[in-house]
Amino acid sequence: LSHLNDWLASTNHSVIEKLNVLIIDDEADHASVNTMTGKSEQEGNSGERSESKINGEIRRLLQKFSRFSYVGYTATPFANVFINPEDDGLGLGPTLYPRDFIVSLPRPKEYFGLSSAFSERIDDEEKTPIRIVPYPDAQYLWQVTDDENAPQTKELPDSLIDALMDYLLTTAARRVRGEKTKHHSMLVHTKYTKKSMHPLSDRIGKHLKNWKINFPKSRTEKGRQLNKQFQDRWIDEFVSRGTEESWSHIEDELYSVFIDDDALEIKELNEDSDDVLDYDMNDEQGLRAIVIGGNRLSRGLTLDGLTVSYFIRESTETKHDTLLQMGRWFGYRGDNTDLVRIYLTSRLNCQFSSMILVEESLRDDLEMYEEQDEITPRDFGVRVLKAFDLVPTSSTKRKDVTTISIDGNMDKTYNYTRHIPFDQPKLL
Repeated sequence: LSHLNDWLASTNHSVIEKLNVLIIDDEADHASVNTMTGKSEQEGNSGERSESKINGEIRRLLQKFSRFSYVGYTATPFANVFINPEDDGLGLGPTLYPRDFIVSLPRPKEYFGLSSAFSERIDDEEKTPIRIVPYPDAQYLWQVTDDENAPQTKELPDSLIDALMDYLLTTAARRVRGEKTKHHSMLVHTKYTKKSMHPLSDRIGKHLKNWKINFPKSRTEKGRQLNKQFQDRWIDEFVSRGTEESWSHIEDELYSVFIDDDALEIKELNEDSDDVLDYDMNDEQGLRAIVIGGNRLSRGLTLDGLTVSYFIRESTETKHDTLLQMGRWFGYRGDNTDLVRIYLTSRLNCQFSSMILVEESLRDDLEMYEEQDEITPRDFGVRVLKAFDLVPTSSTKRKDVTTISIDGNMDKTYNYTRHIPFDQPKLL
């Protein structure tokens, strides 16, 4: 952005003033919002201090044009509607508050979103893709680390073993469905720290290697036991919930999965790893990978063919926007929604469930505002519900926000939840 601004500054002004410019800002709530990270001695007349670098560069860019449209896109607009429209900070011109319009894009019917996974409207409890990870399992995995002084764990907990089995079984199922060359992914996200990823990757690799060696050996006791274990998992977890493929078809393809070395790839995504998640390079044969990562999995990265997610990262202050952005399983699953499995702690399940009300309320309000031609976002602020133990966005992006509690129940609505974390007495 700095180079772009310098380049435009060196361009003849008569050229610039003839341009009609469209600027599109993707993930506009992330780095584009001013978080006031500058030094206080640079304070100007407005409420802003020296701007966040990207925010300042964008606003300098907009000042160069006389005719332009700036459009921000994001799935989580909480920070954008919280921008103070009045600050003009330090000669940078207007803030990036959406003054002219806010449009809620319609949800396609085939989109797998919040309500697809967490809604109480799912008519059959057995059809929910959510699987609760017991807290002993989560705590066990949170201890996996490269730190020599930390308690070391050698095995994988049952819930992660179940998730790995689900991944391999759904790989086989998609092959039965004629999708042998389609991308197929699994996400594993336990903590954001890099030092926890490699030892976890190593343990998963050893477990898969053991299955790869023993599953094809149908004449050995280990081979027969493993085959029976996968068969029981397929019938109990998938067939009982309406998946149509028989075990005999799944078994045949599962043999192929274990024989195919590329079907058991493990990718560590962090700045210290050499692993690359390149779906384009594997477009013809399909990439099948178990992806282990931290912050790089939290925003913007698409995991093609993501079917099984094992997500247990919790934080002390969880934010609406962060939580939704980390849900990499939201997207388009085609005819394979019956194969999707999402492993979460009960606390995360409660948080995601409570986000349905937040999202629906915001969408309803925006759609109502869109119908009022005579008003724009300049005329009023957009309200955002605060749910459960969540906050809408980071404190630096809600510095001008007022939180109110409405005892009079203005909307005459009654909100409740059935997702109560009984395994956490302190939280209750």
